[in-house]
Amino acid sequence: MPSADPSYPAPPSTPDFLVIGAMKAGSTSFFVDLNAQPGIYVPEDKELGVLYHHADPADAARAYAEEFAKAPADKKLGDCTTGYSKLPETAGLAERARAVCGRDCKIIYIVRHPIDRLLSHYHHMYSKGMEWTLAESLDFAMSGGDGQVTTMTGLVDYSCYAMQLVPWREAFGADHVMVIQFERYVKNRSAVLREACDFLGVEMRVEPDASKAMNASDGKPKVINRFGQVRDSRLYRSVVRPVMPDGMKQWLMHKLIPTAPPRLRKMDRANFERVRECFEEDQRQLAAMCGWDGPPWDLERFVDDASPAPESASA
Repeated sequence: MPSADPSYPAPPSTPDFLVIGAMKAGSTSFFVDLNAQPGIYVPEDKELGVLYHHADPADAARAYAEEFAKAPADKKLGDCTTGYSKLPETAGLAERARAVCGRDCKIIYIVRHPIDRLLSHYHHMYSKGMEWTLAESLDFAMSGGDGQVTTMTGLVDYSCYAMQLVPWREAFGADHVMVIQFERYVKNRSAVLREACDFLGVEMRVEPDASKAMNASDGKPKVINRFGQVRDSRLYRSVVRPVMPDGMKQWLMHKLIPTAPPRLRKMDRANFERVRECFEEDQRQLAAMCGWDGPPWDLERFVDDASPAPESASA
């Protein structure tokens, strides 16, 4: 268990590690793989969100104590919440995490090709009933939003990994932060999981089932109206979902609500030019932080070359 920040009383149990995201970057599969390891305990309800539900560190420590009350004493405790890497909404959260969990807490951040993640995020929102076009969503995101619909702003911000990572490295130190590339994790799930277990100080004893990809977007039911509110409620996630058979959940989802079409696999050139500069600079910063030889992704890989560039970009 990490030592608590001396500014606050030592809590009975706080996370030894946090998986902070990124959203739509394989964190659900990673959560399942970690949870299968005998030396690790993570609550069944992924996305605990303790650190953003409780602004006061003492309240957060008490909430963690409740969540981990049944955890065996010899296990590493974890909180896997993608909401922890959603600046600007989460400003100050890394410092709060240090106050609650102590400086010894380990941080894992999973990153994915920024445009591929953005497209998956857009489809995720569409499946929840959002009907804006991608261009409309990006216009909103690039303008900074109006303070009311922050999720659309996140289309771009949540793919700016260096920006999201800075406060965590400042709060815990670079040696306590591990960055995993989603593409490498998918390609060699066992090797990456073993590296993560070594980073956390536990033995990897259960091989991941690489044939399973959790939380895939394609064919996901389009959640609309009150059904989506019920599905996203804490009562459903913590009480109903754990006891409902998977087959029944899938049957109800597909019977009661329509299915979203396959997600976009490419971004048209005009939309790409909206985000190119932001992602190019963030990639350079991320590579420097992680000691990589250069930017990890070819940004144009997910661009539809058949679509024309805007006049301002081609001039």
